[in-house]
Amino acid sequence: MSALKVVLYGKGGIGKTTVAVHLSAAWAEQGLRVLHVGCDPKMDSSVRLTRRDDPPCLVDFVEDGSLQGRKPADLIVRGALGIDTIEAGGPEPGMGCAGRGIASLFDFFDTHRIDTWPYDVHVFDVLGDLVCGGFVAPIRYGMGDRVVIVASAEIMALYAANSIASVALHHVHERVLLAGIVFNVKQPDAGVHAALTDFAARLRTRVLGFVAWDPVVREAERLHQTVFEYRPESPAAETFRRLAARIAEPLPADLPLPTPMARREFLAYAKTLDL
Repeated sequence: MSALKVVLYGKGGIGKTTVAVHLSAAWAEQGLRVLHVGCDPKMDSSVRLTRRDDPPCLVDFVEDGSLQGRKPADLIVRGALGIDTIEAGGPEPGMGCAGRGIASLFDFFDTHRIDTWPYDVHVFDVLGDLVCGGFVAPIRYGMGDRVVIVASAEIMALYAANSIASVALHHVHERVLLAGIVFNVKQPDAGVHAALTDFAARLRTRVLGFVAWDPVVREAERLHQTVFEYRPESPAAETFRRLAARIAEPLPADLPLPTPMARREFLAYAKTLDL
């Protein structure tokens, strides 16, 4: 069987990496071989999974001119629960283009035939503001089975989600489909739940799950751990187990294509949401 390949996008600062690392941990807990790829200049994926402040990253090898002679083993770091991590990294602030580094990483994957690597799951944690084409590399290279959007109850997070849906629609010929949205919210009360469910319906995509902010997650992250190590019996851990199972399900044969809104249409629609 081919690997499950999940690309997670979301606006910076709304919990995308928290969701991504916990999905990787949930699949690893099942005994699956997981490759977790961090595509965010903050490098927060690898820090959380490897507990290293300075993991090797592709941008370092680009800058020192050694990338051409490198092998995948030079980038892979074994992290928590046996998860293998690779980090794209990024330049010093204001000193380069992070999107170019991500594009170079996917050139590296293409050259070294990532599709032949011995993993059951590939997880790509990608900065989702999508300000340049480099961040679309996982889709453009066809290295994902499905796109999962992570959003919060903030309007700008939904704006980014709408933009990501548009990108997914434009690249559907790469056989990458929008699997749905995960909502990471502070307090998922009935009103917020209804508004976000309506937003997903407006995009013609599925709600894969709601993740409520939990102090156990924050406590674990302070220790650079996941809840599967810190409190594996916690409700938070069970939430991520259910979410991982939902995302891993085969996509429905009648999964609709998304219907993203034009900018003005979105701004008008956003005024109607009770958030």
